[in-house]
Amino acid sequence: MKLVINFGLFLIAGLLVAVLFPFAVVFAIVKGIYKRRLRDWNRAMTIYFFRMAFALDKFGNVLIAPMFNTIMIVTAPQFLLFGNPDETISSCLGRNARHDNLSYMGRTLCCLLDLIDKDHCEKAAIKFMQNQ
Repeated sequence: MKLVINFGLFLIAGLLVAVLFPFAVVFAIVKGIYKRRLRDWNRAMTIYFFRMAFALDKFGNVLIAPMFNTIMIVTAPQFLLFGNPDETISSCLGRNARHDNLSYMGRTLCCLLDLIDKDHCEKAAIKFMQNQ
């Protein structure tokens, strides 16, 4: 019964996010423009989008864990697996890279992220470990 309840809550939460996400982003942008000067708006939106990306990254780490544990890492002890709701995908990739535990796909994803932000996975792993 608990499985059915949790699955139902998951579906409702997913539906709400899918429907409200675009409206929430537009609302935040418009409200920010209306309430702030341009410089303050830029800073507020930078923080807002970083927080959104961070939250989505953590959500993705949980959602995609079964697949990523199969295709992104070779073999790993429990503490290196994807799926920790407090950890980002980048951090998990970085921690597995430190243990030379990434598959070809995992190394490729790390390299792609490094093109956007130099040493992204390594920095994410360091930040995660400092907060533990």
